[in-house]
Amino acid sequence: VPGKSELDEMTAAKQISDLDSLSARWQRQKDLREWEESRLTGWSEQAEIINGRTAMFFLIVGLLTELWTGQSIPEQVVTMARVGGFI
Repeated sequence: VPGKSELDEMTAAKQISDLDSLSARWQRQKDLREWEESRLTGWSEQAEIINGRTAMFFLIVGLLTELWTGQSIPEQVVTMARVGGFI
């Protein structure tokens, strides 16, 4: 039959072995690339804890400032922008 080639068992086993090792190498490269990306931009438990604590601290500061000055939080942001020279 034209275009049809037959492989003996030895050649087929070698090709399967080569493809398996190539697939494993590509998987390792993919895993390493994903790990590097997650280190640079990924979620970190410690960073999230610090972020949450900081947000809660400044929310309380904003609410206490609103209580003492009568300015709402958006008004406080505008005031800070004016004092900082941004507006």
